[in-house]
Amino acid sequence: MPDEQLSKCPKLQFEEIDRDPGSRKQICEFSINKQNEIRRAYLIKGPYQPKNIDYPYNDNTHRCRFQPSWFDSHKDWLEYSPLMDVIYCLPCYLFSKKPIGRPGSDAFISTGFNNWKKVKDGMNCPLIHHVGKEPNSTHKIAVKCCEDLKNYSQHIDKLIEKQTSKELENNQLRLKTSIECALMLHRMSRLNASALMDYKRLRKAYNMNTKSERGSE
Repeated sequence: MPDEQLSKCPKLQFEEIDRDPGSRKQICEFSINKQNEIRRAYLIKGPYQPKNIDYPYNDNTHRCRFQPSWFDSHKDWLEYSPLMDVIYCLPCYLFSKKPIGRPGSDAFISTGFNNWKKVKDGMNCPLIHHVGKEPNSTHKIAVKCCEDLKNYSQHIDKLIEKQTSKELENNQLRLKTSIECALMLHRMSRLNASALMDYKRLRKAYNMNTKSERGSE
């Protein structure tokens, strides 16, 4: 078992989860309404890949241990737990179903993998096998789900920003329209007053002419 002090990993923005994949809760243990929020928090941080630590040998016979160079080969998903001295897959952890407990099925999700000797076994490498050759492998589907979640989050952020700008534009338009309406009503009231005065003058002149004509008869 690795040194306990190596398990001290930085916390995310949520107190109930941590960065060490060997001690974190499974996604299915969070409330359904909070799971995407938890996933986004992990995606922001990316896979946990501590490099400046001493990786222990897992036995005295083969003298094998985790190699940090594996991070470079699988930088988008490979995670290492200093607490458990095992590796995990971040995308599969984020979008896996509840672990079923069948040997090997949850290796990169909940139980972890640490058979380091097999990692160097060419195309039979468990890391390569985990990714899979088929486009619809479980791992690749999980990666696609991560990409979709990130794109959706960015879309929502842009939509909120766009809506905010649109609301500002609409408010400015409303203000401009209100001012123009007020000015138009003011001009109409002045025109109406002027028209009324012209009507009164015309009526007065007409009355005077009518009286003059009657007096001459």
